[in-house]
Amino acid sequence: MDPSPRSGRTPEVAPLSSSSSPHGTDETEASAAVGGARAAGDRQRVRGPRRPPGAEETAALPTLPRVGGRRWPRPWLTRLLVVLSVTATGLYVGWWLAPGHVGNPVVFALLAGAELFTVIHVVGLWQAVWAARIKLPPPASTSFRVDVFIPTYGEDLDGLHRTIRAAVAVDGPHRTYVLDDAERDEVRELAHELGASYIPRASSQGAKAGNLNHALARTDGDLIVVFDADHVARRDFLTHVLGYFEDPEVAVVQTPQFYGNALVNRVAAGAWYQQVPFYGTVMRGKHGLNAVFLCGTNAILRRAALDDVGGFEEESVVEDMATSIRLQQRGWSGVYFPYVLAEGEGPTTLRAYFSQQFRWANGSLSAFRQALRGGFDPVQRVQYLLSTTYYLIGMVTAIYIAMPVLGLLFDITPFGPDADAFPLFYVPHILLALLLIRRSLRGRFSLRNTRFTFGAFPVYIAGAVAAFTGREVSFTPTASQEERRPPWLAWVTVATAGLLVLALIGGAVLHPFDDWSWISAAWAVLDLYLLWPIVSITLREAFGGDEIDTGVPQLVGRTGAHSTALTYLLGAFEEPPLPEDVVD
Repeated sequence: MDPSPRSGRTPEVAPLSSSSSPHGTDETEASAAVGGARAAGDRQRVRGPRRPPGAEETAALPTLPRVGGRRWPRPWLTRLLVVLSVTATGLYVGWWLAPGHVGNPVVFALLAGAELFTVIHVVGLWQAVWAARIKLPPPASTSFRVDVFIPTYGEDLDGLHRTIRAAVAVDGPHRTYVLDDAERDEVRELAHELGASYIPRASSQGAKAGNLNHALARTDGDLIVVFDADHVARRDFLTHVLGYFEDPEVAVVQTPQFYGNALVNRVAAGAWYQQVPFYGTVMRGKHGLNAVFLCGTNAILRRAALDDVGGFEEESVVEDMATSIRLQQRGWSGVYFPYVLAEGEGPTTLRAYFSQQFRWANGSLSAFRQALRGGFDPVQRVQYLLSTTYYLIGMVTAIYIAMPVLGLLFDITPFGPDADAFPLFYVPHILLALLLIRRSLRGRFSLRNTRFTFGAFPVYIAGAVAAFTGREVSFTPTASQEERRPPWLAWVTVATAGLLVLALIGGAVLHPFDDWSWISAAWAVLDLYLLWPIVSITLREAFGGDEIDTGVPQLVGRTGAHSTALTYLLGAFEEPPLPEDVVD
C-alpha cells in the first residue's frame, strides 16, 4: 500500500507528539480512567495490581493490572487439573459411545451434536491452558515512526475528548489522527484543540476497516496504534509494547480490553466478566500457540504487514479477526501482552449489550470459511476454527434448554432406561472443566460469565442465521447506551424461562415418579438459574427498575408494589464485581 497521500482529502496535520501534549494535557486527567478500578462510596478501594516483570517505573501512573488475577505458585497443579479433566471427559465420551443408551433417536442426535461441540471446545481449553505463555518484550532499540488512529463515527464528544487527550499524551514520539467518518465540524475542532491531526472521509464504505484504510493511504508511520473512540490509553502504552517489533515477523501486538465502567450495573458487570476468560486463559494460550489475533482496539500493528495483505479487511463485520487471518496465512505472527494499557466502556443496557454480541457472533461465524483456507499450520487452524465457531453456543444452548422441556411435558428423552448413570459421568466432566477455567484465571472465574452467555442465546442464534444465510435479520438494535427499552430478543429469553417453569409444573403432574423426570427437573432448574440474570434485567428495564453505580437496585415505581418487589427479590442478589476482583 502506497503510504503517500493520494487523491482526496489530506490529513489536517498537528505537530508531532512526544512525552507530553503540546497543548498542556493534564497528566492526571488523561490517565484518570486507566490503571485500576473506580468504585463508589465505601467501596472505593483499589488493590495494587502488579507491574509487568522488568518494566520500568512510569511517573504518576499506577502499576499495570493484569487480566487473570493472582499468579499461582504451582503450575504443575494446573496441568494436573488438565489431566483429570481429560480423564473425566474421556469417561463421559466413552459412556456416550457405549451401546444401549439411545432413547428417541432424533433427540439423542441433537444432544450428541451439542455435547460434541462442548467437548471440542473443552479440548481447546486444555490446549490453551497447557500452552499459555507470557512473553515480555526486549528493550526497543529501533526508532519507529508511530501513528495513533482513533476511528470515529458519531460517538459522543465527551468520550471522544478523553480518548484523544489521552492518546496525544502517550509517551514517546508519535502522531495522533482522528479518523472521522461523519465529517463533523465539532470533531475537527476538538482534534485541533487537543493537538491531534484530523482525517475526514465523505463515504462510510467499508465501515471501520474502510476508515482505517483511508487513513493508511494518507499517513506514513511504521507502526499503527488503534484505539476505539471510547478507549482511554495509559501514558506508558508505547513503552510496554514497542520492543516486540524488534522481531521483524511480528505484525500485531494485542493488549486486553478492560471495561472501566464494570461497576455501573449488572449489564456492564456481565459484559466484563465475559471478557475475562478470553483475555486471560484464551489469549495467553493463543500467544503460546502463535494464533493471537487482532481484537479491534488497544492494539499496535506493523504497516509493512498491513501492506502485505492489502490493508484491513473491509468485507467482514469483524475486520479485526478477518485481517488477522490474512496476516497469519501470509506468515506474520502476533503477540499478546496481558497487562491493561487502556480502559474502555462496556455496554450498560441490554440493547447495547445485545447489539455488541450480535456483531461479534455474526462476524466471527462469517469468518469461518476464511479460516478453512490454506496458510496455517495445524495448530493455528484449530485455534481459528475454535474462535470462529464459538458463537454456535446459541444453538447448543437452545438444545440444552429443549431437553428438559421435552422430557417433562412429553416424556421424550434422549436416553433409554439406563439413563440413571448419566449424571455420574456428566457432573465430573463439567465440574473439572469449570475448575480448570477457574484455576487458569488464578481464581477469578465466576458463573456470571456463563449465565450471561447462556441468557443471550437468542442473539447468538440470530447472529448465526445472519452469517450463514447472508441475509439481514429483523433484529437490528441500536447500540445507544441511553436506550433502556429491552430488545425483542431479550423477551425470547423471558419466554424461555416461562416455558421451563411450565414444564416443571407439567412434569410434576404428568409423571412425578419417573426416573428421567428427576433428571429433567434438575436440568430445568439449572437452566432457569443460568437464564435468570438476563430475565431479571429485561423485566427491570421494561417495567421501571433501575440500578445505581454500586449495583444496588434503585427501583423506580412505574410498576405496582408486588411486581417491583418480585423483581427486586429475584434479581438483586448478585452485585456486579469490582474490577480489581478480576484484574490483579
